Amino acid sequence: MRGLPLDDFKILDDKLREHERYQPPIMIGKNCFFDAAVHIQIAEMTGNRVLKWHLKMNMEHVYLRARVDDYNTERMAKAPVEHRMLLKQMRDKNVLGSVETIRNHIRSDKSYVLDCLSRNGSAAEAYAL
Repeated sequence: MRGLPLDDFKILDDKLREHERYQPPIMIGKNCFFDAAVHIQIAEMTGNRVLKWHLKMNMEHVYLRARVDDYNTERMAKAPVEHRMLLKQMRDKNVLGSVETIRNHIRSDKSYVLDCLSRNGSAAEAYAL
């Protein structure tokens, strides 16, 4: 992991704090916005503009296709906890732990998103992911 500027961690921490604070009892689009902001900031920190662009396009695709009312608030409540764990691992320069956390987060979210999309009739688009 490259030496990241402290500003990158501050920006990520601020975005994560916003996401953690915003946990309404039902899902609304604003949850997705905060979640996407955290993901895009992590991609920004890699310095890989192509990765950031693809992530942004994929997240927009998913959030535009999936109905927010199909989202499980329990799953969305877990996301900031996973993000916080990743931030700590990144700060500690725990590369293996960071990679494992990202893998687990992606796997669980992928399964969850595919389930949401297939429930609301977007199964064909879901499997394109």
